[in-house]
Amino acid sequence: MGAPIYTDDVIRVAFEGTVGARQWSNIVHYKFSGGGPSVGDLTTMGDALAGDWESLMTPYQDADTALTGVKLTDLTSALSAQTTIGADLVGTRTGAYLPASASVLVTYDVAVRYRGGHPRNYISVGVQAEPPYSARPPGRWRVLPLHGSRARTGRPRFDPPAGARQDVVVPTSM
Repeated sequence: MGAPIYTDDVIRVAFEGTVGARQWSNIVHYKFSGGGPSVGDLTTMGDALAGDWESLMTPYQDADTALTGVKLTDLTSALSAQTTIGADLVGTRTGAYLPASASVLVTYDVAVRYRGGHPRNYISVGVQAEPPYSARPPGRWRVLPLHGSRARTGRPRFDPPAGARQDVVVPTSM
């Protein structure tokens, strides 16, 4: 990753982990209002996000897939608060992990048009014994809004950018 681009009222959150021997990272950005967050504010937010990951994602991930940490950085300036939350959140689904070419797409609807498509993340969920994800059998997939990840620490308030919708499509049963 190159040098960070600083901007007001934005927190970069990097979810980091492993799938087997491979490392992965998913980065999302949250807009905040009020004064800049302290390390304590970021720690509270990181703990909430890790807790959401544990309850919402690990049931869909195999035992070789893990979230190992959450890094939070206030992008206001090089001197702004940042913290890393250590985690060892291992998936609980029985079966072998999917190949690197398979993942679930997390898409973010934004009212901005630019080259490169739209904001998105790819998350490793499911196991090899389950039906192909491209098949999307009726009734077995649902949209899971990540409202629980809109962590509130009182002040400042952390929200996705205005107009953004954060949804994850996950299997309802397997």
